[in-house]
Amino acid sequence: MGIILSTLYFLIAFGLGFPMSFYPLAIIPILLGLSAVSDGLLRKRLNIRALALRTTCAQGIATAVALCALYAGAGATALVIFAVLNTALSAITSILLAGWIPTAAPAEKYMRLTFMTVFRISGRDVLNSGVMPLAQICIGFFIGLPSAGAFQIATRILSMLDALTLAPMRYLALPKFASLKTSAVFSVEIHQSLRLSAIFACWVWFGLASSTMQVLEPIVGSSHALIVAPILLALIPLGLSAALVMTLTQALLARGASKLILRRAIWTFCISATFTIPMLQYSATHVALVLSLANIFILGWFLKTAFLKLSIHPSTLIPTARPILAGLAMLVAVTQTPLPLIGRIAFGTAIYLLVLTAFQFTTRPKFFA
Repeated sequence: MGIILSTLYFLIAFGLGFPMSFYPLAIIPILLGLSAVSDGLLRKRLNIRALALRTTCAQGIATAVALCALYAGAGATALVIFAVLNTALSAITSILLAGWIPTAAPAEKYMRLTFMTVFRISGRDVLNSGVMPLAQICIGFFIGLPSAGAFQIATRILSMLDALTLAPMRYLALPKFASLKTSAVFSVEIHQSLRLSAIFACWVWFGLASSTMQVLEPIVGSSHALIVAPILLALIPLGLSAALVMTLTQALLARGASKLILRRAIWTFCISATFTIPMLQYSATHVALVLSLANIFILGWFLKTAFLKLSIHPSTLIPTARPILAGLAMLVAVTQTPLPLIGRIAFGTAIYLLVLTAFQFTTRPKFFA
């Protein structure tokens, strides 16, 4: 599967005339395929220390190398370096930590028994990860290659932020919930995880929204930043909404509700495709905005169904209100300041923490029996 996806990416990139610096991204599906079993074993064993070590080391090294490349004048290529190096280091570390090597051919009987579960999980991942590349191809074909390039830069920054901030929490949440899925504290753990992930996610995504130009200028230059910034801003609601429901998604997986998550991916993909098509006569920013709105639109149905599946009350979402208010306050305050990037980060963080600690909600979540 990894070889097929890598080949398709290479052919599409070649056919659309993408810069040669983007071609190394084609190796990512192969690397993910090579480490898939080892990664699964680490999660099955609930080896949280190994997962955290793998994620922290891989992303730390990849970030350092990408930043060095960025300040050396690599520009958007630094994003490619981060993506490829992060995936390669994660794959190698997973294989070494799991200590597993294939000793026999796959068992046909076992493959048949697990086919539907694997299909649902793989289908969800393909649909979730396929929306952006398909949108980029359509933008390149109907709007133009410059717009497609700007869209790809925006999506790569989105992916990099996700990898740096939410991927570690995502890897840790699933094993944690899996060990508690029959425990009486399962609902309490969901409440606590929602609170922590919301605090971190709102700081990251509202912070990016308040300093988009300042973040982009050292990466792509001032002139290109003017083109990429509106696209990135339009995609931020998508990243924020996905981050806020990450805890519920991992809890559903721990409860074996992969079918619900697949349905969400199918509906999101269909709605995104339906509304993207008419936006192709306008701009890449319109396409990005539609993708964000499609993801938010489907959240109402998803949350309602998730509450029933997990036997929790909607008031469980109350912990996300305070970080959202703090993030909005940070957004308003920082956008009015002429400070450089480092100053904006420090000032924004201070405002965020101040508002976060000022508002205290006394309502506690009520859980179904």
